Amino acid sequence: MNSLNYIKAVFFDFDGVIVDSENIYCQLMLDYNQYQKINISQEYYISELLGKSRMEISRILKEKYQDEFDESCYWDGLLEYRKEYLANHNIPIKQGYEFLIKYLKENNFFTGIVSSSSLNLVQTIILENNVNINDFDLIVTRENVQKLKPYPDLYEYALAQSGFAKDEIVAIEDSKVGIQSALDSHIQVIHVQDLSIVPDSLLSKCMTSVLSLDEVALVLKKGGKNGNIKI
Repeated sequence: MNSLNYIKAVFFDFDGVIVDSENIYCQLMLDYNQYQKINISQEYYISELLGKSRMEISRILKEKYQDEFDESCYWDGLLEYRKEYLANHNIPIKQGYEFLIKYLKENNFFTGIVSSSSLNLVQTIILENNVNINDFDLIVTRENVQKLKPYPDLYEYALAQSGFAKDEIVAIEDSKVGIQSALDSHIQVIHVQDLSIVPDSLLSKCMTSVLSLDEVALVLKKGGKNGNIKI
């Protein structure tokens, strides 16, 4: 779906868009679940759990495992398991990010992060990868809203904070919950492929779908410079 509106601001999702984290988080959850004797496959994780909030995942696992699922114990253990991993491993930046952010800043785009992750996690990973946090004019995380993606609250909050009109913004998302969140806020979406499987019915509502972030820069370059970008 193409738009003739001028794009002045770009909102990035974080996990799976800026950082190559989804495969790591998937494997961590699968390993932890095996330790907890919760048997879920990678296919089930991707189709049913990926991108969903803690509350939604708890509801799904509770329905699936009934009394065998102890929500409080499960999350305390998983978060500690992930914390230990992150203390000893780096989560790399996605291909094309440096190329894209350089283009956006050189051409005076407003840039933001809109993520269901915590502010602490986002800041930690950014700093560990020597990414300039000042490249982002706005960072919106789970602490800013009550409802996370796929609800539109994160994008609506970012929209209000940015001061731009909806048709001046494009969101970069990899998952169906993220795409739905942006679309329900009436914000245009560029889909970048990652672990999440996005149905064609949702992809058809996106502006375009690309393999990597460097392609996003090429899409934006087709229209001009200084924020006056026609896609």
